[in-house]
Amino acid sequence: MENKTQTLDQTLNKTDLGHYFVTHKNLVLGIIIAAVLGTIGFSFYRSNVEEAHEKTMNEIHVFTQTKLKDFQDKKITKEDVLVAYKGLNANVLKNQGVFTLATELAMALRSSGDVASAISVLAPVLDNFSSSNYAYYIISANLAVLYEENKDFDKAISTLESLTKSKIKVMESKTYFDLGRMYKNKNDLSNARLNFNYVVSNFAQDEYAKLAKIYLMEMEAK
Repeated sequence: MENKTQTLDQTLNKTDLGHYFVTHKNLVLGIIIAAVLGTIGFSFYRSNVEEAHEKTMNEIHVFTQTKLKDFQDKKITKEDVLVAYKGLNANVLKNQGVFTLATELAMALRSSGDVASAISVLAPVLDNFSSSNYAYYIISANLAVLYEENKDFDKAISTLESLTKSKIKVMESKTYFDLGRMYKNKNDLSNARLNFNYVVSNFAQDEYAKLAKIYLMEMEAK
């Protein structure tokens, strides 16, 4: 056995890598063991993450098919559905998968006349997404409508302004047009004109450009 070991070491010593292995055998073996354990650990971690995600998505699905549907069918009150929603696990509420549920619930609450509760459901979900995600646009656009209906023009403006800075460029003409309207609602005519003119100058063929011109003419007539 000793001769075989010596022969193996002598053979390994003939190459630079083999010489390093022989000289630092324990270290190399330690690195290999660590790498194997790291791979096993990562696989275990990934398995747990996938299992947790599946559990979260299942919880969202169950809520959608029970509590949300019951509220939409007027079988339970808005107080009941809100208590149930806000009682969901924190990991569920912070998961991007809750986006559809929160949007549907917010719209159902809005339809019932409770705009404030709709905002309380939808606004926190915005933090689950970066401004470069399409879901960010959809949530923000819906929130802007809700803030306007709630007469909270400052929040509507800040929400729309965030969309103008987003990498997602969807219906830009409407975003700037709505900004003009919000500023007009606040009687900030200078910023209202600024945004209406932006629509007219940059989206001349768009329907919102035609509407912006009407607003500008009305403002000039006063």
